[in-house]
Amino acid sequence: MILEEFIKKSPKAELHLHIEGTLEPELMFSLAKRNNIKIPLKT
Repeated sequence: MILEEFIKKSPKAELHLHIEGTLEPELMFSLAKRNNIKIPLKT
């Protein structure tokens, strides 16, 4: 198997992720409310 084929077939993983970019706003607000965390946004 050539290297390019091996790379294409290998499993991939997200190595760097910002949680703010992965949450829907509704979920972010409900998690903040549930955990008594004030966030500087209303909507």
